[in-house]
Amino acid sequence: MLFNKRHYDAAKRYWSPNYIQHSAHIEPGRDGLFNLVRSAPPTLKYEPGLIVAEGDYVIVHGRFSGRCSSVNWIAADILRIENGVFQEHWACGTLPGRYLPMVSAIDSVVRRRMRSPLRCEAPHTEPFTRK
Repeated sequence: MLFNKRHYDAAKRYWSPNYIQHSAHIEPGRDGLFNLVRSAPPTLKYEPGLIVAEGDYVIVHGRFSGRCSSVNWIAADILRIENGVFQEHWACGTLPGRYLPMVSAIDSVVRRRMRSPLRCEAPHTEPFTRK
């Protein structure tokens, strides 16, 4: 609906006005996400793959293609959904020339759910920050 068809008014029903965007490569809030899609080439397509859910959290592993690049963008999006509406989003995967660390994104979600510190040592755990 949003990425493939660009139906922004219809998509507003599924993204909370208070939507929290934790991904550093996307501007904050629902408008940040919608503006990112507006600025993407019209050939951009999203293909969802594996979807895993527990409680109000969903992880979608998918592929973005048609970005005017020969390399697809592979991502795992972690979403918190409440009453059928997206409330929060974390992204991890690959961007051209950068790596969005899966461990850091999952660690953020797990800490929030467990309300306790979690230690994890793994490669590529450096934070992906907005520049």
